[in-house]
Amino acid sequence: MQIKQINMQSLFITIQSLKKNEELNVTTKYKLLKLESFIMREEETINQLIAELGEKYGEKEEGGRIKIKDEYIEKVQEQLDLLNNQDITLPDIYFSLDEFEASNISWQDLQNLYSFIK
Repeated sequence: MQIKQINMQSLFITIQSLKKNEELNVTTKYKLLKLESFIMREEETINQLIAELGEKYGEKEEGGRIKIKDEYIEKVQEQLDLLNNQDITLPDIYFSLDEFEASNISWQDLQNLYSFIK
């Protein structure tokens, strides 16, 4: 399954919320943790690429913050847009609606997991 990189954050937040739910069985929690682990590794890669853009097109300010040089703002924004729209292939992990029946899952969380429900 593929999702856009920019959508991974909402999926991560949903997983963070659901894995605390004591009503979920251990198999469901395991699948949530597997997805969470994958997303965390992807975020590390994304953060590394963003840092490289900052080093290449920016300059350090006081306090260690990096400011993109004015002449490169559009170029960096284009690169960030490409990165945010990158298709990420997620592991084949699926859930059934029955797994969340007792959990009082919110509509928003259910919507974020929709692609994983079979």
